[in-house]
Amino acid sequence: MSVNNKIKITYDDLKDPKVDEVITEQIALKRKKGISDDLKKGWVSFINKKWLYLLIAGLIGTVLVWGLLKAVVSLTTPKDRIITVGTENYVLSKEAQKYLKVYEVSDYKKTTSVIIIEEPHFSLESQFSLYKGLEVFFRDNPALINKTIFLSEGLPSNQPISVQPLIDVNPSPDEELIKEVLSTFLITGYIAHVWKYQNKIPIVGIEDKNIYLLSSRLWVEIQYNKDDQKKITLWNFTVAARNKSIANTLIEKIRTYQNPILFVGGLHLRKQSDNDFQRIKYNNLESLLSSEELVLLNATENFGIYDYLKQEKIGYTFIVPIPNNFESPKDSEKNINKYTELFKSQQNGDYSGYIETLISERSLNKSVTVAPSTQAAAQYLAASANSKANNNGEKDKKEKKKDNKKKNGKNGDGKNGDGKKGEKEGDKRHTPEQQEVAKDAKDAKKKGGVTVEEAKNLVDRARKAGLPARGPESHPNRPQGKDPHIHVGPVDHIPVK
Repeated sequence: MSVNNKIKITYDDLKDPKVDEVITEQIALKRKKGISDDLKKGWVSFINKKWLYLLIAGLIGTVLVWGLLKAVVSLTTPKDRIITVGTENYVLSKEAQKYLKVYEVSDYKKTTSVIIIEEPHFSLESQFSLYKGLEVFFRDNPALINKTIFLSEGLPSNQPISVQPLIDVNPSPDEELIKEVLSTFLITGYIAHVWKYQNKIPIVGIEDKNIYLLSSRLWVEIQYNKDDQKKITLWNFTVAARNKSIANTLIEKIRTYQNPILFVGGLHLRKQSDNDFQRIKYNNLESLLSSEELVLLNATENFGIYDYLKQEKIGYTFIVPIPNNFESPKDSEKNINKYTELFKSQQNGDYSGYIETLISERSLNKSVTVAPSTQAAAQYLAASANSKANNNGEKDKKEKKKDNKKKNGKNGDGKNGDGKKGEKEGDKRHTPEQQEVAKDAKDAKKKGGVTVEEAKNLVDRARKAGLPARGPESHPNRPQGKDPHIHVGPVDHIPVK
């Protein structure tokens, strides 16, 4: 049986309106599909563009960099920091943190807390930052001023330090003058603060005098032989020996002051190496120490200030001054040499030669001693003022002399019209007695030097006549002056036989 699958359309069917409707609908559907395909192709083409992905990557990178910079700025920009003094909280402001950085906070249980600030022995910039930091700290916390005492390294326990000698010479120092006096090593940043503001904050020493003298003597000796490991280890031992007096003085002052601030080298905070400590304690020290010094060190415990304070449940905030500029190795070496010379002057109890050297050289040094002396600093201040006044006077004299030469027809070489030299400026400046001493000093140097007794007499005569003089002295670490010599007025390095 066959099936006819042919579709038969009659003439009437072709004329039927329904056929037109179906055809119109099919055409519309085809157009819609074409538009959809075109849109789809356009979108695929857009998202495949390389520049689009570069743009997106750039935007993501920008956001990441911005976030990173914001985080870095947040971390590096100091915020006001709360520190505990006694049992109360005070602010170390953002401005104060430009000069003072919190380095460590105690990590044990405490009933009260103190501030310890590192004494920056070899940095003028750090000493000045210490001065500026204290200025801001007490401006931000004025209620603490009358509750404060400064505890000073290098001087016997409870020995007071007065800034009155400095006030007597200059009661209103500007920052330039403060920096100049700091550069002499003779005062510290915290002493400069009390001098400037005269806020009556007391300053006292913290040392066992005899142990400190031993420690300072060893330090000087080490500078002349830096390879002597036994002596270096012994010096570290004396640092530990000093800690007991330092800590006891601090603990004592906590009973009467809410804010005793301890200024001390960072080496004192923690104990020494146990191995080095035991080795030096039980080593043969008779060749290095006297019997009295051996007795002094015999009872030494290997405790840092940290250990003594922890026993008493006294917490601390350890703060370090921030130098604005760092010294070159060459500058540091010069500073240590001058620091050593000052230590020697302190041990002899005579600062006059050291001060005369400062005035004659007029050089600023970026170090400060651990045994401050306001009296010696005032002596320097007065001598410096006189020197500046004399220099200004000499400039005036030179100007007048030039004017006189022009008026009198003298030549620019200092000769009269007949070729003879005019009177020397030095002859006008010095008294007859000073001229005589200066002449004897020149003659002595021409002859090859003086004996020890002659040197002493010549220096004494010069000082009585008002000429700067010092010695006998020697400087083993300097290219000049290694052998004993004296300085008298304008004549330097007169050998002492």
